[in-house]
Amino acid sequence: MAMSGEMAGQMMMMQSMQAQSQQFQMQEQQLNLENSCTNAAAQFSNSCCDNIKSAAK
Repeated sequence: MAMSGEMAGQMMMMQSMQAQSQQFQMQEQQLNLENSCTNAAAQFSNSCCDNIKSAAK
C-alpha cells in the first residue's frame, strides 16, 4: 500500500513530536534527580546544624 505524501509527512511529524516529548521527559527526570539530591543535601545540612545547636546548649 502506497502512502500519500501528506500521510508520510504527518507520520514524520508525529514521530518528531514523540521524540521531542521523550527528550523533554528525560530532561525533566534529570532535573528531578538533581532537585532530589539538592533537597537531600539541604536536609542533611539542616539536621547537622540542629544537632550542633542542641549539643551547644
